[in-house]
Amino acid sequence: MLNVAARLVRHSMRNPIFVIFTIIQPLIWLLLFGQLFGGVAELPGLEDGEYTTFLTPGLGIPGLLIALAAGMLLSLGVGGVSNALALVLRNEQAVFSILNFFSLPMTFLSSVLVAKTAMPQWIQYVAAFNPIDWAVSVARYGYYPTLQPSFAAVTLLSLFALVGLLFGWFSVRVYSE
Repeated sequence: MLNVAARLVRHSMRNPIFVIFTIIQPLIWLLLFGQLFGGVAELPGLEDGEYTTFLTPGLGIPGLLIALAAGMLLSLGVGGVSNALALVLRNEQAVFSILNFFSLPMTFLSSVLVAKTAMPQWIQYVAAFNPIDWAVSVARYGYYPTLQPSFAAVTLLSLFALVGLLFGWFSVRVYSE
């Protein structure tokens, strides 16, 4: 057992980006959890105030279709970026570390778990530039028509998908040459 652990440590030390992200990420989580869930007891902006309902948008057929469309647009953007990273770095551990490092904090810096009005002001500001928040805003519209996504959220999510596709396509072209 000790030999396996020693081999894992040696292997990890050869990949410094993995070590750096492994050390930094728990610190970021600690900061974000403390800030984000500070106002979770009350969720202004929802008629029924049920947190479970807030977390599960898109339970009806129209809502499900809207949530799937938002998820597809987000996936296209993230997929293009991850493919480009994979082709540039050529190291799956590094790609996984980078994507994990950014995706989990971005989830907590969005309105996935907490209504924007219950977030600290600085997280609300960051969420305005977060593709995950744009997708959540669009998906929630399917379940809560009163929480209409802004035109900016729909537009930015669509542009993120387009940029991701172009980024991935360009990376494949450069890689194949």
